[in-house]
Amino acid sequence: MPMLAALFFLVFLTLAGAIVYTASHILDGKPHLLLLWGIVGTEYRDALDVSESAKPHNILNQTESPTYTRSWWTSERLFQLERRAIFSKTWLYVTHASRFQKPGDYRTFEVAGFSIIIILGKDGQLRAFHNVCRHRAYAITKKNCGSSIVLGCRYHGWSYDTKGRLIKAPEFENVLDFDKDENGLWEVKSETRRGLVFVNLQTKDLSADEQIENILGNTIATNMEKMSWLAEWRFEGNFNWKLAVQVLASKKHSEEYSGSWWSAFPSSIFHIFPNRDPCKVISQAAIIRYFKSGYIVTMRVLPLARDRSAIDCNLYRDHPRRRFKQEAIQAIESSISEEVENIKRKQKQLLTKEISDRRECSASHKLS
Repeated sequence: MPMLAALFFLVFLTLAGAIVYTASHILDGKPHLLLLWGIVGTEYRDALDVSESAKPHNILNQTESPTYTRSWWTSERLFQLERRAIFSKTWLYVTHASRFQKPGDYRTFEVAGFSIIIILGKDGQLRAFHNVCRHRAYAITKKNCGSSIVLGCRYHGWSYDTKGRLIKAPEFENVLDFDKDENGLWEVKSETRRGLVFVNLQTKDLSADEQIENILGNTIATNMEKMSWLAEWRFEGNFNWKLAVQVLASKKHSEEYSGSWWSAFPSSIFHIFPNRDPCKVISQAAIIRYFKSGYIVTMRVLPLARDRSAIDCNLYRDHPRRRFKQEAIQAIESSISEEVENIKRKQKQLLTKEISDRRECSASHKLS
């Protein structure tokens, strides 16, 4: 009798998962880039040569749609528009708080073409600043990471503390009306939620709580603060950043990257357990995946140019005490590397197909 009850319960969970999964696709068919459509409106559609009647949710989901012109992948105007509308005006995921262990630990990141430095203060608070000295606009640091409670510019020796305050300005101590308090580093808005660190380049006042929670939703595990870093990789290639996000966020990875004991069941069952969604797009250009055996990978897609992007990957385990195997880490790196190669091939295919279609269209017009 207990076995029969367990069987009925399993069938119920599977059916419920399928229903929820189907409903989520019907009611929430908008991709993560729908935000861009709303921000820039007709200017964005004009840059894409997309008609007014085109549905925005088709733009990402149908890579071979007739409305998908070459400019979607190669337009410099569109690329600059995306930098302004997405990467300069929204909350973007950059790193995990576990990468900062002691006061003075810092890391640098590129966001929308700007160099950002994030540093852990003596008060345990993470803060973000533009990596630019206030004196001659020289980079405070050219390192990817380091540790120092004093950030010193090597150009003329201006120095700042972990709160961005100017603490030393050689030859300016006796300058009339010079105020150190007004010459600190330019701060970038930053927030840490569930261990995930976000930044926003906008200078106006922002309400981060609701916006970031909407980004995370209920699909990000609540215990991500306990994640422990294991490895990092960087991949670059000639592909548009939007294609990279689309491919990396594909639901086909659901079973492969599940991190829970129910991974053997149909993928639809994950939607009953929203805090264990095996793949989640956050902040427009970042993806979180849950691997088997407790591994978690974050992938930041960085647009370097209109037709070139980088993907920064960081691998974590879901708890510091969880054991890990080096061969498993190598296998994950190899798997992501294969995906990047697939993105490169797909980008070439999309561009080649459009050229071929245009030639066929031109030939048919000449024959007629």
